[in-house]
Amino acid sequence: MLLTVQAMNKFQFILLLLFLFSACKKKNVIPPTVVAKPKIEISDITFSEGDNNETLINVSLTGTLEALSFVEYNTVAGTAKEGEDFEPVSGVLAFTKDETSHNQKIFIEILDDDKFEEEEFFEIHFTADTLVNLMTDKITVTILDNDVQLTDNDFPGYATPMEYEGWNLFWSDEFGGNELDLNNWIQADRGNWFNNELQYYSPNNTEVGNGIMTITAKPEIIDNHNYTSSRMWSHHKIFFKYGRIDIRAKLPYSQGLWPALWMMGENRDTVGWPQCGEIDIMELRGNTPNTVSSTVHFKNQGGDHYNPPAKRYELNSGDFSDEFHVFSMIWDEHKIEFLVDDNLYNSISHTSIYYYNNDNPFLKNFYVLMNVAVGGNFGGDPDATTVWPQTMKVDYVRVFQKN
Repeated sequence: MLLTVQAMNKFQFILLLLFLFSACKKKNVIPPTVVAKPKIEISDITFSEGDNNETLINVSLTGTLEALSFVEYNTVAGTAKEGEDFEPVSGVLAFTKDETSHNQKIFIEILDDDKFEEEEFFEIHFTADTLVNLMTDKITVTILDNDVQLTDNDFPGYATPMEYEGWNLFWSDEFGGNELDLNNWIQADRGNWFNNELQYYSPNNTEVGNGIMTITAKPEIIDNHNYTSSRMWSHHKIFFKYGRIDIRAKLPYSQGLWPALWMMGENRDTVGWPQCGEIDIMELRGNTPNTVSSTVHFKNQGGDHYNPPAKRYELNSGDFSDEFHVFSMIWDEHKIEFLVDDNLYNSISHTSIYYYNNDNPFLKNFYVLMNVAVGGNFGGDPDATTVWPQTMKVDYVRVFQKN
């Protein structure tokens, strides 16, 4: 049966009305409501060591829970140490269904003492289930010491006198003022050093204040290096032959750190290393922070680099980051002796060593170097256990010579 033209037009008109009606209905569809997850917020906190024996960390819930939710936490040591500065804790916080805008608290015991320490920190790490938005996965807890800071550079630890009978003070740097004395020191400002080290040495990592010189090593990207630190030396400024040198320092710790107090032959520019000689007064591997070592380096009769096996000094308790110690060398025309806190532990006789062309570099002038390397052949590279930042603090450098 054939439809007339008029019937066809009427049929098309009805279809058009149905289409328009359907489109209008779609526009009026209301989308489902999206409910934002409740938020868990925790903030960094700073407090004084003596405020309370317990510190309260607030963990805040904002929003309404549809079911029981859990937040786990645990402390992680930084420069503040477990069992020495705070008691480690871990646990679970439970937020109940329909709970709205509620605070819970974490209790942490802070261990007080009566000695001055620098500002310290530890962290609290958090994990949560999918019912909440955890706004941060860790916070920093900073401890400010409430003990009286000692004056006249008398920071806790071993100290040596300003004079010895039969000796004169040849030179010293007591690190007065607010900046490094460039009449005494040259500072490095570059990377690409030796021994597969990873750091860029920057003058910005040296600070002087309150009678202390501080070298800071830290993760920081400069010139394709992932770490920065500081290195200084007295080449062409302060140099001497024979005497006693005392360096009072508090050392860094942790995997991949390599602090050093050492000396180099003043004639290095002309004869090169190792013929100029090197005296390592103190070196420390960050992963063994209770042990330091000393040795010398030179060119032997065969023209090769040589150093006698290093000898080590180990503390009976604690480590060299706990307080200041004095690293000393006594040097004359016969031998070089190494001491920690006036305890002799290494002695190298000049006659026990055979030098290139019988040219003993240890009968000539030497200059002083101080630095903190990161990574390298001596102690290995930093890893996930390394604590940042790290510092070496130096109270004084003193050189005495016999009357």
